[in-house]
Amino acid sequence: MATTQSAVRTESSSLRELGSNENGAMLIMGVFMATFVVAMLYYVAGIGETIVYRERMQDAADSGAMAGAVFLARGMNLIVMMNITLASVFAVLVSAWTAYYLILSAFGLAAAECDPPWVWRGCIPAICLLISVAPACRKISDAEDIVSDVASATRTVSRNAATLVPIAAIAVVVVVEGTTSDFQPPVTAGVGILGSFDNLPVEDDPSPPVCDYTSYPWGGYNGSRPSSLLNALHGWELAKDVAICGDSYVDEAAASALGWEILSCLMAEGEVDNKPQRVKSGDNLGGDAFQFRTLMIGEPPYGTGTDNANEKRVAVATWGHTASGASWSSLNALTRFSFAQSEFYWDGEEDRVRWMWEFKWRARLRRFHPSDSFCSEMGSTVCGMLSDSVVH
Repeated sequence: MATTQSAVRTESSSLRELGSNENGAMLIMGVFMATFVVAMLYYVAGIGETIVYRERMQDAADSGAMAGAVFLARGMNLIVMMNITLASVFAVLVSAWTAYYLILSAFGLAAAECDPPWVWRGCIPAICLLISVAPACRKISDAEDIVSDVASATRTVSRNAATLVPIAAIAVVVVVEGTTSDFQPPVTAGVGILGSFDNLPVEDDPSPPVCDYTSYPWGGYNGSRPSSLLNALHGWELAKDVAICGDSYVDEAAASALGWEILSCLMAEGEVDNKPQRVKSGDNLGGDAFQFRTLMIGEPPYGTGTDNANEKRVAVATWGHTASGASWSSLNALTRFSFAQSEFYWDGEEDRVRWMWEFKWRARLRRFHPSDSFCSEMGSTVCGMLSDSVVH
């Protein structure tokens, strides 16, 4: 009996000693901490590399979108240059008409002083100036031919630019991959989409403001450029060259040159109708027709599907439950795709008339959002998810 009691006391004492024994506690904590740290390292490596790859894909999409928008803005500025070129040549026709009216005015001044048989002073100059009307008409005819040829050429260039520049913008997106040694995004394919799925948003202008840029001294578009005075001066010099004699009467009529220049522009304006381009009447700045979007598809270096090394690393920290994490699943699914949007716009006053007559077309990145046509087909839910997936 005593032996049994002694054994019980010994066992109880051993249990108390075991409970109070702290030897090896740090080893156990170290094992748990090491496991935790290793798991976190794997998690950080998996998530971090995926995020870095995602950012590189987004950089590629942004670069492609910006490059495409720059091409489109330059295309619009090219059409502006064609419009201004045509207006400049049109000014030659205006000067020819001005010279014609100045010769008629000089003829009127000379004829007013011709009163035979007593006064013969202006008779000879009047006859010379009357004969000079025919050469002046030929100058007008030659100028009209030049304007017609230039109008045809500029119209062809503008229409080709409206068609080919968007193709060039899309081609730029395709060759973004590996363009330079400093920037080599992991892109396997790229697609550029013009917002309107069409050409540049321009059309023939039925009533172009050519006189505002060539003849009207009060026009709000030529600013401080004395184009009307230069045209009048050119017309006066042309009249003196064409006139066989009677230069003094042409000089007297020079005071009316500016008025004849303005009248000449009004009369000749129809020569260039429907030749320059304008922004389509139904398109406004910021609208879908001025947007450019890109889609980049890449191949992650850490693999995809069952070979995804990062997914295996994340699985270490989540005890194999990677699919249950919504954030990781979304990030992992979107790593192969990136979207971006840019637009080309006119950096000036809100005046539609000036949009195609001044070199102010620019490009900039915009917050990505699907087009209205895409949303109408795919639904608002898909559009919302697609918009939220893009992080700039």
